[in-house]
Amino acid sequence: MIDNGALVIDVRTTQEYADGHLPEARNIPLSDVGTGFHDIDKQQPIVVYCRSGGRAAMAMEALQKQGFTHVHNGGGLNEMQETQMNTGPLN
Repeated sequence: MIDNGALVIDVRTTQEYADGHLPEARNIPLSDVGTGFHDIDKQQPIVVYCRSGGRAAMAMEALQKQGFTHVHNGGGLNEMQETQMNTGPLN
Protein backbone atom coordinates (compact mmCIF):
# COMPACT_ATOMS: atom_id res chain seq x y z
CA MET A 1 0.00 0.00 0.00
CA ILE A 2 2.47 2.61 1.16
CA ASP A 3 5.10 1.32 -1.24
CA ASN A 4 2.68 2.16 -4.06
CA GLY A 5 2.96 5.91 -3.55
CA ALA A 6 0.34 6.50 -0.89
CA LEU A 7 0.00 10.01 0.44
CA VAL A 8 0.97 10.00 4.13
CA ILE A 9 -1.08 12.45 6.22
CA ASP A 10 -0.38 13.40 9.84
CA VAL A 11 -3.72 14.47 11.35
CA ARG A 12 -2.25 15.71 14.64
CA THR A 13 -2.16 19.41 15.53
CA THR A 14 0.40 21.69 13.90
CA GLN A 15 2.30 21.85 17.20
CA GLU A 16 2.44 18.05 17.48
CA TYR A 17 3.60 17.89 13.86
CA ALA A 18 6.30 20.50 14.54
CA ASP A 19 7.51 18.44 17.51
CA GLY A 20 8.23 15.49 15.22
CA HIS A 21 6.73 13.69 12.24
CA LEU A 22 7.54 11.29 9.45
CA PRO A 23 9.71 13.06 6.84
CA GLU A 24 7.30 12.34 3.97
CA ALA A 25 4.14 13.25 5.89
CA ARG A 26 1.93 16.18 5.07
CA ASN A 27 0.18 17.83 8.03
CA ILE A 28 -3.58 18.22 7.76
CA PRO A 29 -4.93 18.43 11.33
CA LEU A 30 -8.11 16.50 12.07
CA SER A 31 -9.96 19.82 12.45
CA ASP A 32 -9.11 20.60 8.79
CA VAL A 33 -9.95 17.22 7.27
CA GLY A 34 -13.23 18.58 5.92
CA THR A 35 -11.46 21.20 3.79
CA GLY A 36 -7.82 20.11 3.55
CA PHE A 37 -8.24 17.47 0.85
CA HIS A 38 -9.89 19.51 -1.93
CA ASP A 39 -6.80 19.21 -4.16
CA ILE A 40 -6.36 15.44 -3.74
CA ASP A 41 -7.74 12.84 -6.16
CA LYS A 42 -10.38 10.70 -4.45
CA GLN A 43 -8.68 7.58 -5.90
CA GLN A 44 -5.30 8.52 -4.36
CA PRO A 45 -4.15 5.98 -1.75
CA ILE A 46 -3.94 7.78 1.61
CA VAL A 47 -2.51 6.65 4.94
CA VAL A 48 -3.51 8.77 7.93
CA TYR A 49 -1.81 8.66 11.31
CA CYS A 50 -1.85 10.56 14.61
CA ARG A 51 -0.42 9.93 18.09
CA SER A 52 -2.19 6.68 18.88
CA GLY A 53 -4.62 5.95 16.03
CA GLY A 54 -7.85 7.46 17.40
CA ARG A 55 -7.81 10.70 15.41
CA ALA A 56 -6.59 8.79 12.38
CA ALA A 57 -9.68 6.56 12.63
CA MET A 58 -11.92 9.65 12.73
CA ALA A 59 -10.07 11.18 9.77
CA MET A 60 -10.36 7.93 7.80
CA GLU A 61 -14.12 7.82 8.39
CA ALA A 62 -14.52 11.49 7.41
CA LEU A 63 -12.52 11.00 4.22
CA GLN A 64 -14.50 7.92 3.26
CA LYS A 65 -17.71 9.93 3.71
CA GLN A 66 -16.21 12.52 1.32
CA GLY A 67 -15.77 9.80 -1.30
CA PHE A 68 -12.12 8.85 -0.85
CA THR A 69 -11.88 5.15 -1.64
CA HIS A 70 -8.36 4.12 -0.59
CA VAL A 71 -7.89 5.47 2.94
CA HIS A 72 -6.07 3.47 5.60
CA ASN A 73 -5.43 4.09 9.29
CA GLY A 74 -1.68 3.86 9.89
CA GLY A 75 -2.18 4.10 13.63
CA GLY A 76 0.16 6.19 15.74
CA LEU A 77 3.45 7.92 14.96
CA ASN A 78 5.50 5.35 16.89
CA GLU A 79 3.76 2.52 15.05
CA MET A 80 4.49 4.17 11.70
CA GLN A 81 8.15 4.73 12.66
CA GLU A 82 8.48 1.08 13.69
CA THR A 83 7.02 0.03 10.35
CA GLN A 84 9.65 2.12 8.58
CA MET A 85 12.43 0.57 10.67
CA ASN A 86 11.21 -2.94 9.86
CA THR A 87 10.37 -2.48 6.19
CA GLY A 88 12.32 0.57 5.03
CA PRO A 89 11.09 4.00 3.93
CA LEU A 90 7.39 4.44 3.35
CA ASN A 91 7.85 5.72 -0.19
